[in-house]
Amino acid sequence: MLSPGSLLDYEKKYMDDLKLSAESLQSHGARVGLTMAGEDLHRFLLNHKSQCQKYVDRVYSCIHTSLKFNIMSSAAGTVQTSHRIFMSPRISPASVLQQMTRKNWSGLSLEWQRVIVKYAIAITKLQQADRLLEVRNDEAALLQELQNGGHANWSPFDYPESLLLEVESGILIRNTQEEIASYMRLSLGNENAVVQLNMGEGKSSVIVPIVAAHLADGKKLVRVIVGKPQMKELFRTLVLNERVC
Repeated sequence: MLSPGSLLDYEKKYMDDLKLSAESLQSHGARVGLTMAGEDLHRFLLNHKSQCQKYVDRVYSCIHTSLKFNIMSSAAGTVQTSHRIFMSPRISPASVLQQMTRKNWSGLSLEWQRVIVKYAIAITKLQQADRLLEVRNDEAALLQELQNGGHANWSPFDYPESLLLEVESGILIRNTQEEIASYMRLSLGNENAVVQLNMGEGKSSVIVPIVAAHLADGKKLVRVIVGKPQMKELFRTLVLNERVC
């Protein structure tokens, strides 16, 4: 065995990192498990989805009522009152969510930004409730989904385009994905940023789109270079991302 004094600097760093990794593995908490299964679990998840749906409907109802009231208030007392009310743009969930695009977001008041973010987050929770029902018979997948509460290390208020991508794609950005995206977003100057993530962890489907949406601010041209096998799928993802952001 080599003595510490005979190791090069990069070898010492490798040994220190390996030791930290081993200690982290040993100190990892006990295995998480489910406290219910079968029909009990199914009923619980159905009730959870129902509560999420009611909350989404309640928030949207408040938004819809407020917008209608504003339209009627602005039209009151004018000779074109009926025209203003009945010919006004149709209010829909899509038209509300579209306000999170870059071109619309800065024109909203702080109060409306908060309300729309709350509505979008409610939708992501409803979508997760659907996913929980889909994987209820797969304990590993169910536990993985339950452990992702979403928005733990980033603020949807600061990155509305990422929240909008979650809604459109039916996903919740995981903490690891946001950590890497944050590192890539904050790279300064013309320096390169090289990061590594395991296969299947959402590099192409999640990280690249949210970084591209952030960097493509109307002043910079963002170019994504991928291997030929990934080209078609990533092109589809980025076209979706362009539509929502």
